[in-house]
Amino acid sequence: MARAPFIEEPYRLFFPAGLVVGLYGVTLWPLWVWGGLDRYPGVVHARLMVMGMLGAFVIGFLGTAMPRMIGVRPFGVGSVLVIGLAWVVSVSAHGLSLFWLGDLLFGTALVFLAIAFLMPFSRRSDIPPPAFILTGFGVLLGAVGSILLAWSEGAAGGGAIYRLGRVAAHEGFLLGTLGGVGAFFFPRLWGSETRQMFPDMVRPNAAWSRQARIALWAGFGLIAGCVIDALGWVHIGSIVRLGAFGLFVASEVAASIGLRSESTLGSLVRLGLFVIPIGLILEAVVSPGRIAGVRHIVMVGGFNLIFFAVATRVIFGHSGARAETTGRMVFMRWVGGLVLTAAATRLSADLFPAVYETHLGYASVAWLAGALLWSGFVLWRVLIPDPDPE
Repeated sequence: MARAPFIEEPYRLFFPAGLVVGLYGVTLWPLWVWGGLDRYPGVVHARLMVMGMLGAFVIGFLGTAMPRMIGVRPFGVGSVLVIGLAWVVSVSAHGLSLFWLGDLLFGTALVFLAIAFLMPFSRRSDIPPPAFILTGFGVLLGAVGSILLAWSEGAAGGGAIYRLGRVAAHEGFLLGTLGGVGAFFFPRLWGSETRQMFPDMVRPNAAWSRQARIALWAGFGLIAGCVIDALGWVHIGSIVRLGAFGLFVASEVAASIGLRSESTLGSLVRLGLFVIPIGLILEAVVSPGRIAGVRHIVMVGGFNLIFFAVATRVIFGHSGARAETTGRMVFMRWVGGLVLTAAATRLSADLFPAVYETHLGYASVAWLAGALLWSGFVLWRVLIPDPDPE
């Protein structure tokens, strides 16, 4: 058993904290629609969901997995405390509408995360999977995008720097981290081998380098898509991001994504990977007035769905119950159905203006029901130590 599981496996702290922030961020909509909140919560909600909930999931996953992948000691108390403090104050600032401070501190948390990983890198006994180069691009886009948002606060919707920060800190951050992690992790959910497994080595061999170049070009593609979007060519930027993410993921998981599997988690991830390109394609063709609803297809029907599935596998796996994730998980089917219902209902709010407010409320209720269901079946397991730590 790990000596200090809540430090050495920081997902045990960040996953629950992230879900609490997500619940709060979504609850703002019913409060606004049916009374209790006067101010439109759009920006607060977006920051809390991306930099709060999903940001916590990313930090918790990478903070747990990356030291193991390179064969170094887990994060220490100091690293977890600094990263966690920056994230907590960031979330608090966003909740108080101090966006410049919240953005700056979230970027700072990601910088500290990168430093905590890089400091012991020279003492590694292995190198990470090549796909994690794309994960690094995602963290970079999240950090730089957040700092740009803080710098340009007040130019919302008008300045290219603000637009670059927004798309980099939201879609760029999530597409990069999800793409890199997914190339290594998703085939396991489908009962297949991953192309990201290599013998232990301190320096890359030719095969590792070939796959690393694919991840490198995908990362450059994500950056290009964000820059193009910021210059005002929103539709073209969406297509470029779709191409970078889609081609990379297809190159890494094409051989396994179509395999039949009894795993509910694998099916949910497969569905999320199908929804994200649909959302990005719709971003490229819809009018600007409807793009917010379309982006919720990507964020909720894609990222949220996949993150709930991945977090379930991580929590069950680290509490001695990995075998339970290989088959049918009825409660996760309900969670997936509620999350997808929330995404579709949120899209309908923009498509039918007459029911805009009420559908925002209904979408929120569906998401909250799914998240609370997930919490009841899964989240308590963070208290169970790993019986077989690697």
